[in-house]
Amino acid sequence: MKGKGGYLFEATDRALSYLTKKGKPFFIMIEVAKIDTGRHQNDAEKVVEEVIDFDQALAGALAFADNHPGTLVLITADHETGGATLPQGNVSNMQIELEFSTEDHTGIMVPLFAYALMLVLSDVCIKRDL
Repeated sequence: MKGKGGYLFEATDRALSYLTKKGKPFFIMIEVAKIDTGRHQNDAEKVVEEVIDFDQALAGALAFADNHPGTLVLITADHETGGATLPQGNVSNMQIELEFSTEDHTGIMVPLFAYALMLVLSDVCIKRDL
């Protein structure tokens, strides 16, 4: 599976370029729209394709952050759907089995990841009168 051929990556790249040229701070949200649908339908193929698209777009956003200090990238989901688990697979063959426990939302917590390029200031001394 190859996702949708890099569409989301290209859209992310173009949006970041456009907003950067404005020279003002900005917020952008990038969403993989059909992953929720795939999880409600227990459609493993659709889920994997959406994750591939998201992974490519995320790689572009992280590269942007690396080249633009002060950029914060947050990665999360609004909820979990499908109760997907990976009961088995074969890493060397790049195969996994995806199993769903429901077609609805679950109470499984979703993670929140943050990424930013940190600037370290050295030789800075703060003098404070007590």
